[in-house]
Amino acid sequence: MGMDWGPHQAREERPRRIAAARFDGGGPLRPYEQRAFTIGNVVGESLSLYRRFFLYFSSIALAVFLVTSLVGALALLPDNDTTAAVIIVAGILVGIVGFYFVQGALALAVDDVRDGHVDLSPRELVFRAARRVPSLFALGLFVGIVLGIPSYAVLYASGKLGLHTLGVLVVAAVDLFFVTRWVIATPIVVLDGLGPVEGVLRSWSLVRGHGVRVVSILFITLVMAAIGALVLSAVLSALLSDFLYVWLGSAVVNGLTTPFLALAWTLMYFHLRPLPSAAPSAATAIPAGAAYTDS
Repeated sequence: MGMDWGPHQAREERPRRIAAARFDGGGPLRPYEQRAFTIGNVVGESLSLYRRFFLYFSSIALAVFLVTSLVGALALLPDNDTTAAVIIVAGILVGIVGFYFVQGALALAVDDVRDGHVDLSPRELVFRAARRVPSLFALGLFVGIVLGIPSYAVLYASGKLGLHTLGVLVVAAVDLFFVTRWVIATPIVVLDGLGPVEGVLRSWSLVRGHGVRVVSILFITLVMAAIGALVLSAVLSALLSDFLYVWLGSAVVNGLTTPFLALAWTLMYFHLRPLPSAAPSAATAIPAGAAYTDS
């Protein structure tokens, strides 16, 4: 996507619109409106877009999670431990690629539907997302190293000193602080085409001064997703065998909850980023923080 500030240019390409039309939420297109960066606005916009474009988002996530979950489920079948171990390793590798692909694809999808229509065909979405997987992997590796190594060191030292509870609290507080500052690094890397270090630095800069609202949105959306996941898991576990639950159950739970989180966290990026200096005309501009809503 680079510095392409929205899908407005794509509407001029009729073939792309036709290819993506079956995922469109339908209904009249509401005009854009400038919205303040508030907890209610971000959560409300996320729910509205999730409901209107449910098929679009869920099809993206389900397609990936059906593959990654299948590899994990296959590890339950072999009686041979060596074969099972090989499948598990393969599943981890497939899962890592799938995880970062979903992140990239959903960030692009959120940018796509902010005008109230689907403009990217599935093929183009896949192509664009695949190009950002290496950068997203590097971002995940960077965050994992920066947070993981110090966290392990603190937990190890506190355990040796008999202060394990204190160590856990310190690690949780510090990690929450950094996660809050870096929460929009993924959409920045995908949509602005930046590297992992530039992405976390820009995320830190944009989130500065909005920490309370950002952490509140993180908490609310994670709780909502967790409740949905628990309900879905309870229903599917009662209906499916162990193999099908690990495969289909996991895919469905992740495929239906992950898009909502991606929506909320990507919309935070649009709320927090400044308008581009060379903005489009007033008739087509997409203001920071604006998104399609039902109201």
